[in-house]
Amino acid sequence: LRASMTVINKQRERLHMAMTADGDSQDEAMAGSLGLLVRTDADDKLDGHLSGAVDWSGMTDANRDDLQASMTVINRNREKLHMAMTADGDSQDEAMAGSLGLLVRTDADDKLDGHLSGAVDWSGMTDANRDDLQASMTVINRNREKLHMAMTADGNSRFRERDGSLGLLVRLDDEEEIDGLVSGGLDWSGTTHPSRDDIRVRMAVSNKDRERFRMAMTADGDSQDEAVSGSLGLALFAEADEKFDGRVSGGLDWSDALEARMTVSNEGREKVHMAMTADGNS
Repeated sequence: LRASMTVINKQRERLHMAMTADGDSQDEAMAGSLGLLVRTDADDKLDGHLSGAVDWSGMTDANRDDLQASMTVINRNREKLHMAMTADGDSQDEAMAGSLGLLVRTDADDKLDGHLSGAVDWSGMTDANRDDLQASMTVINRNREKLHMAMTADGNSRFRERDGSLGLLVRLDDEEEIDGLVSGGLDWSGTTHPSRDDIRVRMAVSNKDRERFRMAMTADGDSQDEAVSGSLGLALFAEADEKFDGRVSGGLDWSDALEARMTVSNEGREKVHMAMTADGNS
């Protein structure tokens, strides 16, 4: 398509406009362009050209990006703006991966030449030797890695026990900032085993394969007709150095007179012990 319009006054051109449009379509691709010329008083104000294309033929070709799109703006035969985008993805039974690419150029100078890619894999949920979930994301600009993040999650469940872990890796400009792992567990199988603590809880935090913090807690209790007793234990480690290893235990018995007791210990040494009795007759 071509169209034009000219306005003349007193044999002098006052305005001239011309427009062109073109397009092409194939099975899995489209391309087109628009041109616009504006001239006032014989002086070109705008001589522009906008072109673009979309190609999704890669959706049936594993060696090409699924989607490719581009747009270019030209004025007076000089490129003012160019944008190109790619998108690609792959899906398997228990995994997905994909990428996005973006190129932005203004006045023939690359402003952004980036690539974002990522993947999610949950196939480990059926493989005991692998983490249940793995996810990653990478950001690249001008062929240089700017950001990389990777995360893992794993867990296990038994009759009266749960345990799991979370891992996180963060890398900026090819330098690792975080390479951490948080793991923990909860076990209440002792509620049916009198020789074990009723509840056991643990948590550990490490970074770059070095333990930063660890905590363990136990809770136990017993109840009879006219008596109750119990204990709480807590251990804290920071930078592999034990900071606290304490235990609080106590009991209450009202089967005859009233008896109450409480003991606080740290690192196997008694710090506080209190006992109280009360008796009366009426």
